[in-house]
Amino acid sequence: KNNNEQKEKVPIGMEALRELISSLDKGKAPTNEIYNSSDARDVFNTLPANYFDILSLNVTNPDLPVIDLKVMMIGNYGCGKTSLIDFLRTRAIKKEYPETWGGSCCHVVWPFETAGAFAFYRVGVWEAGYTIGKKFQYLISKNIADAHVLLFVLALNDRASYEFLKASMQKYHTEASRDGQSVKQILLITKMDMYGQAQVTHHEITELISNSDVDCVLSTSLIEESKTSQGKRPEEVGLIRSLMDSAIGLCV
Repeated sequence: KNNNEQKEKVPIGMEALRELISSLDKGKAPTNEIYNSSDARDVFNTLPANYFDILSLNVTNPDLPVIDLKVMMIGNYGCGKTSLIDFLRTRAIKKEYPETWGGSCCHVVWPFETAGAFAFYRVGVWEAGYTIGKKFQYLISKNIADAHVLLFVLALNDRASYEFLKASMQKYHTEASRDGQSVKQILLITKMDMYGQAQVTHHEITELISNSDVDCVLSTSLIEESKTSQGKRPEEVGLIRSLMDSAIGLCV
């Protein structure tokens, strides 16, 4: 009797969570119960620390019911694109980065609630090196062709970063929308810890947002974020949560 009473107190969502993790461990696809459970919010608030890592390792599983979303980062060299990729992967960044020759990406599997139910989104965040992108323009053109979101990165302490976006944001958005698809735009302002050395004024940023019809503006200091994010789950990290929720929310 006591066992039955105890079992009744366990939310349906928690049972679904156990089934999901068990299925993933066995390489099998989970049932849809977890996506439609009325207890889904409680489930995601009690996820084990490595839950998202487990999902990320299984993003290539064709049976895992997730919705793909592509975010293409665009910005001048040194603005923080590669740092953001590293941060999404490990919650840590290096002190210095060489310029990216070619491109890189990472995938984050993220739950998002729509119409009272959760769905999983596999958000691919891509970047192409600035110099290589100028020499081989097709690298950027190819990547933005099927992008759902363009993530423009502006370094607050770098004037060249601002000038690059001012000259190219409208061009890239027009190119990404050439097939009539609705491509969303997010402006991410980085290096906020260097506000005292800012080379871009508030008026210029406001004007850039207005002229480019930006849908969402985020700001961060990756250095400060990395100091407070070690060992935390992705949904506990402010920048990751804001970026994922903004990118998915604009597209659904």
